[in-house]
Amino acid sequence: MNQLLRPQQVVRTEVSGSACRVETFIERHGQGEVYKASLAGSPVALKWYFSHAATADQRRALEDLVAKGPPNEKFLWPMEVVSAQEVPGYGYIMPLRDARFKGLMDLMKGKVQGLTFRALATAGYQLAESFFQLHSAGLCYRDISFGNVSIP
Repeated sequence: MNQLLRPQQVVRTEVSGSACRVETFIERHGQGEVYKASLAGSPVALKWYFSHAATADQRRALEDLVAKGPPNEKFLWPMEVVSAQEVPGYGYIMPLRDARFKGLMDLMKGKVQGLTFRALATAGYQLAESFFQLHSAGLCYRDISFGNVSIP
């Protein structure tokens, strides 16, 4: 598979100018690719948009999200826009999902063991509460999918 970014490649955050080093490819989605990266020695997720998704409107929306910040601490929210001179387009960095969290697809495939009904009900409540807080802030989530919701 031909990836947009390569391991050890450096992209720069656009506001602070910090170097963000690509480590490993994680996955490919309809809008772009996600990588594990390092920013000042801390792990982050780096999403790089495909050219068809890297529009001016998408960039403005992303910059607005960065400026507003997350509605609560449960969101893995964009921290800063990144770019690279040698790669067209742009991306963003956000916190990396903790390994203890699993996606809903893992749950549906039976890869998550030991969850009680109470734990599932609590996760459902927290998901609904988080979307309520998102909508109360005048925002909406435009990429809801099984891979974008995680449970402990």
